[in-house]
Amino acid sequence: NCGKPVSASSAHKDFPAANAVDENIKTWWRAATGKPGEWLQIDLGGEKTVHALQVNFAEPDPSIKSPDHQGFVQKYRVDGSSDAKTWTTLVDRSNNTRDMPHDYCELPAPARARYVRFSAVDTGEAGGLAIRDLRIFGAGGGDPPTAVAEVTPEFGSAPLAVVFDASGSSDPDDKIVLYQWDFGDGSNPGLGVQVAHVYAEPGTYVASLFVAD
Repeated sequence: NCGKPVSASSAHKDFPAANAVDENIKTWWRAATGKPGEWLQIDLGGEKTVHALQVNFAEPDPSIKSPDHQGFVQKYRVDGSSDAKTWTTLVDRSNNTRDMPHDYCELPAPARARYVRFSAVDTGEAGGLAIRDLRIFGAGGGDPPTAVAEVTPEFGSAPLAVVFDASGSSDPDDKIVLYQWDFGDGSNPGLGVQVAHVYAEPGTYVASLFVAD
């Protein structure tokens, strides 16, 4: 959905809504307030089949520090619609209790939608709402990307620092926008073309790579 038409309930003058769909890690959309009900909406240009969503949050105000040093909890909902009038909930994080700088959500079942809307339920101590990227994954009619992963080193003694590299992955139709790593040890997933991870305990781990365009 890179570059698709986007609208918002409000926007800070230096952080327009279009920043949330430009695939630039140095830009983001910031709502004018941190009040519940602020929203960001993407028009996919036609009804599409949606399989998953990813929200990459940014800090709305870097000067605000979380008192427990655990980051900020964002509570939100994502809805889909074919006509921008009747909406169906795709993802519900209204009762979220943990900090999620990056939230990748696979839908229980594919959904058809032309419009996808993110709505803030509670921004908590963050004092505002800012989104670096709102990504929508589905069946756009093109060929899927191919994931290729390299691991260095492949074995060793714990604690073992490992570098995962997905630069060999390819996509015949468009650029890859998501590289997500499952390290196989129950830790949080890694995001990026190249990521590092430390396996603290001895064992055999099977890591996997997911890519999406």
